[in-house]
Amino acid sequence: MLAALLGGGAWLIARDRWTRDTRHRLAVPLGLALGAMAVSALTASRAWLGYDQASASRYVGVVAPLLLPLLAVTTERIAVSAGRHAPMVRAVVVGVAIVAVISNLGAGPSAPKVTLRDAFAAAPRHPLAAATPGELAPAPTAAPAVTIGWLREALATGRLPAAPRATPVLEATTVLRLSIRQRAASPPALASLGIPSDAMTAFDVATNRRCQQLDAARSVIVRPGEPVVLFGSAMLRALPPTVAVASQAVPFGTVLVYTEPGPKQLDAIRGPVTLQVFAGRGTLCV
Repeated sequence: MLAALLGGGAWLIARDRWTRDTRHRLAVPLGLALGAMAVSALTASRAWLGYDQASASRYVGVVAPLLLPLLAVTTERIAVSAGRHAPMVRAVVVGVAIVAVISNLGAGPSAPKVTLRDAFAAAPRHPLAAATPGELAPAPTAAPAVTIGWLREALATGRLPAAPRATPVLEATTVLRLSIRQRAASPPALASLGIPSDAMTAFDVATNRRCQQLDAARSVIVRPGEPVVLFGSAMLRALPPTVAVASQAVPFGTVLVYTEPGPKQLDAIRGPVTLQVFAGRGTLCV
């Protein structure tokens, strides 16, 4: 509905004769709308930190007010085009908005998501944690410095929050976080895949037959001792039979600011681990 109002009103405005007053009236709404687009683009990049980051209310609370002025202008333009029916058009728009808000409130909570807080609280309490190398980072892109060793120590000293409510998705996601270790790709791993030791981006392995661009969902089985090298970033989730149910997707690879540049080596600590590339912006070499 909002998209229809924005699109329809924008189309009518574009057909109007643009005067100096028109440009002045639209300057602020259009500027704020461009700001909303910029915020949305930044949000999309932060989505690699986890689903809870991209859908957080702090982002929605910024984008929505930025779009309101343009929405008001386009809605008013549609109402004006209705002539003597303008009051009816305004009433319909307000009514639809009220119904949408009420239906949203009554929809109930959405499916629970595994947040980073849940991940850090659950990981050291999991039975696999004791046999997991201390240098493994359960959230290698969002918090590469927070290792399972540090989390075990924090749990022992009472510095972690209470354990989150157990769910099948939390269990599967925790298994994934404790089963795949990310680190900078080692020369032996690169050599085993026919990758030059100085390769830094996906362009450097474009002709390597063991490397595939992550332009569609695919599955891969990672076994201990058989490293996988990732150029760029990818959202991976564990699939049965590794886990009972599919896990929440977890970001791996290189994320600007949070991780060092260059290819990343993904090692299976235990396994085999069946992974699905849920989304990706890079190249995976296996």
